[in-house]
Amino acid sequence: MPNTSNTHAVEAWTHWLIRKYEKALQEAKKPVTLPVEAEVVIKEGEAIAYDDNGDEIARTDISKSDEAVRAAVEAILKRNAGVVKLKAGLLYFRGYVPFESKIGIVGSTNTMIVPAVDTTVFMGRDISDIMLYNVEIVDSKGVTRVPAIYFDCVSRFILRDIKINNYGLGLSLQSRLNEENTTSHGLISNLHIENARTRGLEIGKDVHDINISNLSVVGAKDNEAGIVIDHTLGGIREIDMCSGITLENVNIKSAGKAGALIIDWYDLTANNLWIEGCSGDGLVVLASKTQPTNLFFYGVHCIENGGIGINLLGNEKLHIGYILLRGESVRNGKGNLAAEFVDLLDYELHFGLEKAEPPILKNTFAKRMGDVAVVSGDGETVDFKLASIYIPEGIDYKRIIVKCTPESRDAIDASPLEGYLADENNDGRPDAVRVRFSQPPAKGEYNVEVAWMTELHL
Repeated sequence: MPNTSNTHAVEAWTHWLIRKYEKALQEAKKPVTLPVEAEVVIKEGEAIAYDDNGDEIARTDISKSDEAVRAAVEAILKRNAGVVKLKAGLLYFRGYVPFESKIGIVGSTNTMIVPAVDTTVFMGRDISDIMLYNVEIVDSKGVTRVPAIYFDCVSRFILRDIKINNYGLGLSLQSRLNEENTTSHGLISNLHIENARTRGLEIGKDVHDINISNLSVVGAKDNEAGIVIDHTLGGIREIDMCSGITLENVNIKSAGKAGALIIDWYDLTANNLWIEGCSGDGLVVLASKTQPTNLFFYGVHCIENGGIGINLLGNEKLHIGYILLRGESVRNGKGNLAAEFVDLLDYELHFGLEKAEPPILKNTFAKRMGDVAVVSGDGETVDFKLASIYIPEGIDYKRIIVKCTPESRDAIDASPLEGYLADENNDGRPDAVRVRFSQPPAKGEYNVEVAWMTELHL
């Protein structure tokens, strides 16, 4: 594991952690043991917290499990960085657990959190480098109106394998707290939100560089919307930072008066968007106060919604700028497409005739893509493959810029480095992202971490 006392390595420790857990699961090994771990165990009607030495630090009634979790977080804070493990069982919360920088919370297969009152469960404010993994949050009594998870000015975070059921609002990402920081550089995957009473997912002004994949929002047909990405919501910066939102493999079903509502946003890419059975319109792009532009939708499927499949709304003064719509299987109660006072620089829409099932999307492309790759150095190799990449026909790959940043200590020591696209199939088109160091990284297991990003310049 990277030395968590080293500031360079700390910035990428969440990425390293998630891959370590996944590797252990794939190889059917016991869960990895980290140098700094606290845990919360449910036993005989009590929630018991232990620090990284195995010493009991808190014991509460199960109805106040949040107190035990907060005690475990505070124990980790004394060690600078680490993970709180939630063992299997029901945890009842009467208040939220505040995230702190360099903290991870990892659940077990059957970890379920139930709010006893109207409370957010996890909150992060003005922090960085955090992870939430493998938890289920269920409001069984319908008492909540607030978000289950609320992040405000949180940077470099991972949310993965999370289920939220019957909450007032599922996940809220905002940048309201101050002008210096924003909610940014987040990886969200395998997020399932069901029966949210207002919105499933909302993203507000000045939130940027967020990659969301495998998102499903189901139920609560009469709520406001399945997902809302709104440039008019919150945000206090004079210079806007709304950019770099990527959605991939999104299913919205019977989840709102609008399936997906995009307001005044710019620089958003959506791959494989399915919206089905909502009471109102499917995909709504609205010009409210500014001109939404640089919106890319690949694979839009709007089926059997009560309103219009794709609704582009502006007014006499505000128009929608650059928007690319490519879809199929669009069939809705009040029509497939509506556009009022809309100027489109590039517009394409295909209507399919038959209803299809959402496929497992293997090959996807977005204007901006990225991740953190972790490889092992051998003390000799300078060139490493970071990821496979799909570039469809019609995209000029010469306009794609590759940026790489060393994240771990050994990667930093072997820098400078250069990222580039490689044609490994020898078919004349690049299919991989690679990095070349100026000298071989040191020998070690999963010791070379590199953040990479590809960006298509139009």
